[in-house]
Amino acid sequence: MLNFQKIEKLLLENKVPKNEFAAKIGVSEQWLHKVLHGEIKNPGVDKMELIADFFELPIDYFFDRFSSGLVEEEFVPYNKAKIQYLENIIEEKERTIRILSKKMR
Repeated sequence: MLNFQKIEKLLLENKVPKNEFAAKIGVSEQWLHKVLHGEIKNPGVDKMELIADFFELPIDYFFDRFSSGLVEEEFVPYNKAKIQYLENIIEEKERTIRILSKKMR
């Protein structure tokens, strides 16, 4: 079952206004309101993919259907690995910029 509260929580944590979020995933504010308040029980896989992609999370994050007792904290390693990967990219880009700056002098 879709856990609407997780979407709301992510919006708050990331300081994303609901109207901006709706526009970025291509839905109306009314549709988003209905989803967040449980009026739409099945928003569709295509919309859930857009939501998951927006927050860069696996689509399963938004569903409470795990018999193994999977909880949000189990996504922490996933997020930490992603952060480390992005930090490495930034570090490499900064190194490249320093090298190019020295060559231009």
